[in-house]
Amino acid sequence: MKCPRCETELKPGNTREYGLTCNAQVCEACQGMWISAETLDEIELTTEQRLFEFRRIPSKASQYEPLDCPQCDPTVRLEKVENERDRKVVMDVCPQCGNIWLDGGEMQAIEQEGLGALVTDAVRWFRSK
Repeated sequence: MKCPRCETELKPGNTREYGLTCNAQVCEACQGMWISAETLDEIELTTEQRLFEFRRIPSKASQYEPLDCPQCDPTVRLEKVENERDRKVVMDVCPQCGNIWLDGGEMQAIEQEGLGALVTDAVRWFRSK
């Protein structure tokens, strides 16, 4: 299976960050990863709290470039979906198999939560009470 972003052969691997191990197909060239929807759910349950968030995600223009599913028929186009936890992350989701392409840095952006976001969440919670 080839990387939908740079056509490099994907390698089986897993990510071992923040106590979470996720199986993925990883691109060693662009650091992107092909994961299942279940794996994304696990990633979104983890939070690495930081004073400041340092995002290294691709530009908006790059994130919106059309990509084809590396697993399904090559004519299946991945759909662009903003991540609910971090709206600056635009994931590529296959409408056929349901798997997800995350560009290099997008997984870390989903996992990290800065002090500002934590304060905002706390204020929203107290206002709802």
